[in-house]
Amino acid sequence: MTKVSQRLMISAPRESVRLYLRDLENIVKYSRRILQVQVSSQNEQRAAFEASGRCLGLPWKSAFEVEFSADGGLVFSAAKGPFGLVRAAYHLRQVSGGTILSHDEEYRLPLLLRPLSPVFRKILSETMELELRVVKEGAERLNRQIRLREIESAL
Repeated sequence: MTKVSQRLMISAPRESVRLYLRDLENIVKYSRRILQVQVSSQNEQRAAFEASGRCLGLPWKSAFEVEFSADGGLVFSAAKGPFGLVRAAYHLRQVSGGTILSHDEEYRLPLLLRPLSPVFRKILSETMELELRVVKEGAERLNRQIRLREIESAL
């Protein structure tokens, strides 16, 4: 099993980060491996979508199931696709001055690719760092837009 984890402080309340992550169309903005998303169903507890993109230069397509967690985050699991197991989780924790976003991904690589696990882990780690920065910028931008709408409606 190949697992990578990262954390980042976001200068926005948990609710703004939650709203940004729950808009599944935003996945294309922050996940460099996903080029296209098609949401098939979504409610308050769950969602399902198909995604396609490139990973390590290879094209892929998979269906994902999403569970929205009580902390405002979400957990993606591959329902079908090229890897035996794919799981990605985002968890939110409100702290003074913002929100800590924790992100982890787990992959069960095919037997032939397991010797490349250290390389895969390094690439994933670098990619996750970039993805978290995009989520940070998107959630902070969304928070500013929400605050501006609140100010405008109060005038």
